[in-house]
Parts: sequence; structure tokens; C-alpha cells
Amino acid sequence: MVEEKISKIEVKLIEQEHRLFNVLENYFINRKKWDINDPRRTAATKALFWKIFFSPGTIAATGGIVATITLFVLFQQNSLFKEQNQIMSKQNQFFQTQIKQQEQQYDLQRRTDLISILYGDGYDSRTKSEALLEFVELEKKRVADDSVRIVKKVLDEKINLSGSNLSSVILEGQKLTNINFEGANFYRANLQAVDFSGSNLAEANMQSTLLDGAILTNTFTYEMIIKDSAMALTQGLIASEVCEMKGSPRSINVNVIEKLKVQCPDKIP
Repeated sequence: MVEEKISKIEVKLIEQEHRLFNVLENYFINRKKWDINDPRRTAATKALFWKIFFSPGTIAATGGIVATITLFVLFQQNSLFKEQNQIMSKQNQFFQTQIKQQEQQYDLQRRTDLISILYGDGYDSRTKSEALLEFVELEKKRVADDSVRIVKKVLDEKINLSGSNLSSVILEGQKLTNINFEGANFYRANLQAVDFSGSNLAEANMQSTLLDGAILTNTFTYEMIIKDSAMALTQGLIASEVCEMKGSPRSINVNVIEKLKVQCPDKIP
């Protein structure tokens, strides 16, 4: 009985051995000395198995390997996400460029159509009025785009509608500043309270046109035709400039009448 207890204790000690050299000695040397059915053989095998796969050092090393692999995978994923973001960014830029080009092509075609209306005959006053306002917006957009693309260059060009046929248009209260209307035909148009500041109206035909309340501040009006036009409330009139206009209006702002009496009395209605 005592020997049996000692044998069991020895088996347990061999199985629980954790010192590397002792484990190796029991498995590779002592194990060969024991009978094939000796429980110490099994105990030595278990000790080696636990030493290899479940010792603190193995667990720490395995944990380190797992952590390294995890970090590597995360790094790869992060790189992949960055690459995907770059691809998406390039795709967005491509689509934006495509959309911009399509818009420009549409604007170019629309601009051509509007010019045909503004310079042509046979269109009613509403069509011409709407075409004029749309054309002005398209031109402002084009000039703004050019200003962005051209570095350190200020575009000081006027929207060009010189010689356009705008008879009978209705533009009451609209803002038509900084536009070249030289020689344009505004015969019998309604231009009441229109802001022409900074525009060129030289030789424009304003015969029988309503200009009451229109703003002509800093507007070039040399030889503008004003025969039978209504200018009683027109703002920004300068007597000397009125003298250079052609024809006599049916009404004119009272603020310039006294000077007109001296400079060009024929302009007084």
C-alpha cells in the first residue's frame, strides 16, 4: 500500500513538473526506462504537452503573436480604407468634372439659342424679355467661372448685347448693370425703374420707351435716341449728357430742366 501511494505521488509530480529540463528529461530519457503500461509514461507525456502549449511563456508568446497579427490586419485594413477613399475621391472628381462639362455644353447650346431670340425677329415681348434675363444670368455665370480659372487676372468685360433687337420688352424693375447695349433697339420697351448703372447705352434706340424711374448712374448714353420717351422720373441724368442724346423726350426729370434751358433747350418737352 505504501509503495502504491508513493507511486501515485511520483506520477502526480511527474505530471505537474513545469521545469523545462526536468520535463524533457522525463520524456526523452526516463520515459524509455518505464514499462509501456507504466502511468509515469503517460504523466511525462502530459507534462510535455502542457509545457509546450499551456505554459505561461507559451501563452505570452502566443498572445504576442496574436497581437502582432491583429495589428498587422488592422494596418492592412486601414491601408485598404485609405486606398478606397482615394479611389472614391478620384471617382467623385471625375463625376463632378463630367457634370461640369455637361452643364457647360448645355449652357453653350442654350446661349446660342438665346442669342437667336435676342437678335432675331418674330418673337413676342415676353419671350424676348425672358430670354434677355436668362442670357444675362448665363453670362454672369460664365464670367465668374473664368475668374476662378484665370489666376491674378481681373475680368472687366461687359456682357455684350450690342445691336440686339429688344423692342417692346418688359423689364420693369430689373437690374441690368454693366452690360453693353450699344446700338440695341429698345423701341416701345417698358424699362421703368430698370437699373442701367455702368452699362453702355450709346446709340441705343429708346424711342417711345418708358424710362420713368430708370437709373442711369455712370451710364454711357452718347447719342442715345430718346424721341418721345418718358423720362420724368429717370435718375442719374446729367444735362450735358442729355444734350448729346438724339431727339426730344415727351417728359424729362425736372432736376435737369434749368440746365437744359441754357445748354440745349430743344431737349425740353
